[in-house]
Amino acid sequence: MPVHSQGLGTPCLSHAENAPSTPRISSKIDEYLSRLISPEGILEEVRFIADELGVRAESPLLPTPPPAPAHAVEQMRLAEEQRALEFTAQ
Repeated sequence: MPVHSQGLGTPCLSHAENAPSTPRISSKIDEYLSRLISPEGILEEVRFIADELGVRAESPLLPTPPPAPAHAVEQMRLAEEQRALEFTAQ
């Protein structure tokens, strides 16, 4: 599963020539660690994991969505409550 640091949609990072990536493969999990050097000269890492849950990337460098607004959280809670009631009614 060769994954390269280029093409990740992060133009401010470049592949570190002197920081090799380390693939690690086990019987159930494939893991690939990509090391990058930021424009500030800091060594950063992105870990790619392929397992029974699919493929995912883990790193503090990756953007995360903002928290859901309170009204949306309430709507999701109500929907779950309705689903649970419908399930028990059947």
